[in-house]
Amino acid sequence: MDRLFRIDFYPSEWLVQTGKMTVEQRGIFIQIVAMIYANRGPIENDPAWIGRAAGCSSRLARALIAQLLAAGSLQIKGSKITQKRCERELNMKRTHLESSAKGGRNKAEYERESNNNNTLASSGDAISLSSSTAIATPIATKEGDGLGNLVFFEEFWLAYPKKTQKGFARKAYDRAMARISHIDLMTGLRQHKFPPEMRFAPKPADWLDGDCWLDQAVSNQDGHIEPWKMRIQGWRERKFWLSRWGDTPDSPHCLCPREIIEAA
Repeated sequence: MDRLFRIDFYPSEWLVQTGKMTVEQRGIFIQIVAMIYANRGPIENDPAWIGRAAGCSSRLARALIAQLLAAGSLQIKGSKITQKRCERELNMKRTHLESSAKGGRNKAEYERESNNNNTLASSGDAISLSSSTAIATPIATKEGDGLGNLVFFEEFWLAYPKKTQKGFARKAYDRAMARISHIDLMTGLRQHKFPPEMRFAPKPADWLDGDCWLDQAVSNQDGHIEPWKMRIQGWRERKFWLSRWGDTPDSPHCLCPREIIEAA
């Protein structure tokens, strides 16, 4: 077995670093990362070859590679594609192997095998899927599944200005996904007006449970929020109030803007 086949992998770091990628970008990214590890170094910038290994067209591979390069997720070194984290891991592995090489595997053998792999990469042929050069398949994530929600939640968590009670926020995010799409939620978050002092801002779980992405969605000319006005009207007339909207209007901790409560 190839001693370089075993590489340290940190799931949380991976999810955060790839959280803003599309499914297609994430798929080609893990493919290229695995190919760099299997090759023990940078690979040829050949979209046709990479596309065949990834199971997609060369046109799509070329477009995705360009997007990842523009985002800084991949780098170009000469005529080859590399990735900073891969290079660090490979350098540490080389140092370890060179310091512990004894008996059947020495530095010369390691360099010879590495050169053979470079010849394979530069030839443009597809990599054989053997146990020593296994290429990971693209990761498919979507809203609603466990991995998909975790990835999308990390994007929400990074964007939300008040970092507190992440566990409660994670559960509230899953509940919110039954009422709104991730894209619409992030749009509402970007449009939301938070107070200048973060101590007065709602906790992320309260913001999610209170459907606060609606606060800036529909407004009338004097700036009052229509969804909240409708909720307050229901409370005044029928004492109707959903728990996900937070505390009731008669509570000082109600999430509804105070001016709307007072005007109702």
